[in-house]
Order: sequence, then C-alpha cells, then structure tokens
Amino acid sequence: MITRIITNHVKEGHQAAYIEANKAFCAALVAQNGCLAAHVYVDGETGNVVNIEQWPDRATAEAVTGTETFRTYLPQLVPHFAGNETVWLEEV
Repeated sequence: MITRIITNHVKEGHQAAYIEANKAFCAALVAQNGCLAAHVYVDGETGNVVNIEQWPDRATAEAVTGTETFRTYLPQLVPHFAGNETVWLEEV
C-alpha cells in the first residue's frame, strides 16, 4: 500500500469552493478508481487543503490522470488552485 499526501495551495477567497469540489473528487476516486481511502483536511496554520489518499500501489494512483474522473473534476478544481506539493509514503 502507498499513501499520497498532496498539499494544495488554494487562491485567496476560494477555499470553500475548492474544498467542496475536492471532497467530491476524492469520493469519486474511492468509488471509481481503485483508491482505498481519500480524505480532505485543512492545515490550520497555513490554510492549505491537504489530501491524504491510500492506494494499492503508485501506478494505480498515477493512472488517475487518464480517467474520466480526472477529466470531470479537474475543471471544477483548477479555477481555485494555485499549486501543490506531493509526498509519497510506502508502507513498510
């Protein structure tokens, strides 16, 4: 199993809209794309929106960019998005 932590930087004033779309996207990842679990958090210090996702493997997680789920939710996320960093953690 692999965990992906994505720290999303959201444009000022766009946090609520981004969180709403991001939560729907994460639910779709679990329902349709092989994601084992996906949760959305807000960093209380920075205001960044953090996704913590668990996947069976990295290849499955990375394949999401080619799916209908990604194509559906990307237009809802992009107007609010300013950038991100991703950390991959492998279970030992």
